[in-house]
Amino acid sequence: MKRASTWALLLLLGGGATSCRSLLETASFDEGDPSSGSTDSTGTGSSTAASSSGSSTTTGGSSTTTSSGQGTGGEGAGGAATGGGSSSSSGGGGATGCPRSDTFEAGRLDEECWHTVNDTDAQTTFEKGAVIVVPNAATGWFDDGQGVFHFQMVTGDFSATLRLATERTQGTYQLAGFLLRNEPMGAPTATDENWIKWEVGWADILNTTYAGTTVGSDTDIPFYDGEGDPDVTLGVCRRGDIVTLAVRLDAAGDWEDVHTFSPGGVVPNLDDTIQLGFNAAATDSAGLTATIHEFRISPGDLGPCTSALEDLDP
Repeated sequence: MKRASTWALLLLLGGGATSCRSLLETASFDEGDPSSGSTDSTGTGSSTAASSSGSSTTTGGSSTTTSSGQGTGGEGAGGAATGGGSSSSSGGGGATGCPRSDTFEAGRLDEECWHTVNDTDAQTTFEKGAVIVVPNAATGWFDDGQGVFHFQMVTGDFSATLRLATERTQGTYQLAGFLLRNEPMGAPTATDENWIKWEVGWADILNTTYAGTTVGSDTDIPFYDGEGDPDVTLGVCRRGDIVTLAVRLDAAGDWEDVHTFSPGGVVPNLDDTIQLGFNAAATDSAGLTATIHEFRISPGDLGPCTSALEDLDP
C-alpha cells in the first residue's frame, strides 16, 4: 500500500487510517551504552494505522555489499554533550570495538562509535542512563525527507535491542525507534534513501508499533502491528539478506517475532555495512518526547532471533 510521496499531502491526509496488515505479503528487515548533557536532533514519521498482531513474512531478491569493522563492548563515563549544527558520518571502516552496546551512563554519545545526521532537527539531551529526543515539527524519514538519526556502522549479521519510552502531547504521527539505512554514496540525490524502520509511538492517534520501508527514496508503509506501549523494547535481527523484527511489550514478558523481511519490491537491498541506530519524528506538529534507555547489540549469527535477543538481556 503506497502512501503519498510528499509531506504536504501526508500532512493534509494525516487523519486517515488504513489497515495495512493485509498487504504484508509484499515486504521485508534487522539489530548497541553511555549519556547526560544536551544537543539538537529528530526522526521518522509516516501515515496510516491498523490494529492486529502476530507474525508475517515477505520475500524478494538479493543484496549488495560494502565493508566495515565490528565488535562489542561497553563505554566508560564522560562529560556533558552539546549540540548544534548538522553533522554527518560516513565510512565503512568501524573503530576498534564498534559497534558496541550503550546504556547511556556517560553523559554523551561515544564519538568513537556513534555518529549523527540532522542533529538540528531535534533537541537531544542526556540524563544518566537516558537519551531524550524531542523532534521538531515536520521532520522525519519519509521519501527523501530526513530527520535526526543517531547511529553506529554495523557490518554483516547482528542482533540488537532498543529500549525506549515515548510520550505524546499533540500531533497525529509521532514515532521513534530503529532505523536501518544504507549509507548514501557520493553527492546526495533525490533517490538516495534506502532504509527500514521499526518504531513505536502514535500514528493516526493509535498507540502502535510501526514498520516502514523506503527504496530509492520512495516510502511504503507495509506494516502496523497494532500493539504499542509507551515503554517497550524493540528488537531487530539480520541474518544475511533477511531482517526480522521483534517486540517485547513488557520488561518481564517474552520476545515475539512480528515480521520478517527479505529484499525485493518495496523492501531495500541492505548493504553489507549499514547505519543502525535510533531516530525520532514528528511529521505534523511537535509533540513527541522519546526517551532512549539502552541500545544493545551483538554481531554475528546467534541463531533464532528471539533466542538471540533474550541473550542480550542484562
